[in-house]
Amino acid sequence: MSRETHSDGRGARTWCAAALLVLIAPAALPAVTGASAAPVDSSRRPGAVVRAEATAISSAAAADQLERMAAQLGATPRVAGTPGAGRAATMIADRMRSWGLQVTVHEYDVWLPHARSVSVELAAGSASAGTATRTVAVAETALEQDAYTDTEHYPVAAGYSAAGDVTAPLVYANYGRRHDFETLVHDGVDVRGKIALIRYGGIFRGDKVRNAENAGAAAVILYSDPEDDGFQRGAVYPDGPFRPPAGVQRGSIKIGAPGDPASPGWPAVPGARRRLPVEGLPTVPVVALGYASAAELMQGLAGAAVPAGWEGGLPLSYRYGGSGESVRVRVELDPRPWRRIRNVVGTIEGAKYPDEWVILGAHYDSWTHGAVDNVSGTVAMLEAARVLAGQAAAGDRPDRSLVFAAWDAEEWGLVGSTEWVEEHARQLHDGAVAYINLDGVAGGPYFSAVASPSLRDLLYAGADAVADPLLPQSSVYRAWRNRIPGASVGLPGGGSDYAPFTAIAGVPAIGFGFSAAAGVYHSAYDTIGFMERFGDPGYRQHRAASALATWLLWRLGNDSAVAFDYRDLAQDVVTGLNAIRGELDRLGYADGVPGMTQAWSAVGSLAQAAGVLRARLTSADTDDVARSVLSRANSHMRRAHRQLTRVGSTTSWGQSVLVAPDPRDTYRSLLLPHVADALRRADIGATAIALHDLARSLEAVAAELSAAERVLQPAGRTGVIAGG
Repeated sequence: MSRETHSDGRGARTWCAAALLVLIAPAALPAVTGASAAPVDSSRRPGAVVRAEATAISSAAAADQLERMAAQLGATPRVAGTPGAGRAATMIADRMRSWGLQVTVHEYDVWLPHARSVSVELAAGSASAGTATRTVAVAETALEQDAYTDTEHYPVAAGYSAAGDVTAPLVYANYGRRHDFETLVHDGVDVRGKIALIRYGGIFRGDKVRNAENAGAAAVILYSDPEDDGFQRGAVYPDGPFRPPAGVQRGSIKIGAPGDPASPGWPAVPGARRRLPVEGLPTVPVVALGYASAAELMQGLAGAAVPAGWEGGLPLSYRYGGSGESVRVRVELDPRPWRRIRNVVGTIEGAKYPDEWVILGAHYDSWTHGAVDNVSGTVAMLEAARVLAGQAAAGDRPDRSLVFAAWDAEEWGLVGSTEWVEEHARQLHDGAVAYINLDGVAGGPYFSAVASPSLRDLLYAGADAVADPLLPQSSVYRAWRNRIPGASVGLPGGGSDYAPFTAIAGVPAIGFGFSAAAGVYHSAYDTIGFMERFGDPGYRQHRAASALATWLLWRLGNDSAVAFDYRDLAQDVVTGLNAIRGELDRLGYADGVPGMTQAWSAVGSLAQAAGVLRARLTSADTDDVARSVLSRANSHMRRAHRQLTRVGSTTSWGQSVLVAPDPRDTYRSLLLPHVADALRRADIGATAIALHDLARSLEAVAAELSAAERVLQPAGRTGVIAGG
């Protein structure tokens, strides 16, 4: 999993559960036992019944089932392209088949160069001159208290590190941000030909490496400082949840478009064409260390003391370095860069609309045992599949098809999910309703989420229908908003497998989970032992996450009119345009630029169309609508979201005019990315073009929503929207 900020800092529209949920007496709920419920008559299913069913069915998620599956899946590491990942794929496929799902395994041959060996050495002079060297520990220490840590793990080279053998002085570059390297230049510290030592935090690791390469570094060492997630934060594992001295954060340093770098824009099915040589990957060796090993390297740093704010939590003097002792970094790669990866996809076919897909996905690959990241998401997805497959076996199939996907190679750059999206682009464009992502869903008691604007209110409703794992007398929603009164749902950018769905296929998405401050991320200490001690004792967060996913699937799979609400989209665009207007004022364009007036007009049209459609969906007064009428209206509402994508656009993530990963920090989401990126370059001509493109997209969204409303006007219907 790539870490992503789950709050965009904007106040969400006030939401009232009483206004959205129809209270149903307990006797009206279908009886649920284990994984199935008694058959119900689904031929007439008004919205109140669908909501009640969703709440009842979601309660069937079972903590003991989740715990058993987690123990099996988390028993061994599952690095993409290794036998461990292959065995996990087989286990997942077997589970799905045993519950009656239709299962397919999708294979791709992708560029995935594995590290074969890594070493870091410290010397007073040049190793090539024969000076004695001292080896620095790169392996993580096994713990007696946790048998899972006594495992052979993937070497500590970053994913997509280049091979290399570099001996050079070390330069400490703080968090490796652009302004950190600018500070080095200002203070006369030359990074060219040196090894950059960079601590984790602040921005995505791949952006750190790119900044170091741009500064001329010959190699990069990443490390976790105890100030950020180690002993300065609290007791370290196994006595507490924070990073122990040997703990290493592995991870990919690939930036840019998601997916296989050798087949950009098309699926890497066996035999597919390849673009060689592969471009855009790092060209220097990159390794990661724990803070005990980093301290050993930093003891010998010379040069001036670093400025305020650069000091971490190690008991030593933080200095720039750049001269004196040399460090040798060596990364050897496997000479076979191609690896086969496997996505496992199980389907419950819809009873009425089998070509309309609601997709629940989680990646099963990991850097280590990965109990948090991402055994937790995978088993929560599987438990939802078990429950809903039992519901179908009892005679109550969903109206739309439910698709359960276990993705491979997410940790390397969202590779498996992207290849599947590229392979199924046409089906997704025509029939995909929504994508729900489960990544690192259990690791602490506190809820956070991202969602496309059209799905935000549905997420709130689902979170209010599921009991909170820490405060079961409250709902997830109420506990979350009581803890953080101004909490908001962020936009899904580039942090996980929702990215190819939103950015490439134009499919709205939701991602959520439970977490807390900890320090085992991507390390050998992210184990079932950690989960049982600190992450989620009793598997209550797992159960809540699976229950919420099940609730959302049932609503999206059965609501007669899909539960989209585009009013928040207009509000988000207004927020973005206000920020753009402020930046234009700062640059001296107080009167705006060509395209701004068109963009404001377009967002006004969108807001009006979204409001009229929502009023139409909630003002009906009879029980049902002709299926053909609903099908046309739903098609327009799905196509509305597709209008937010543009093929061949100017950003590396390509298509979305609403949100994309920030080019300066892939962890962050950038609102109205084409316009914002042009403004950062102070390119007013490109800004005007991007505003015109944005306006055309918003006008197209408004046109689709207006078309849906016209279909649903009284002259064209036999009754109200049954699931509105």
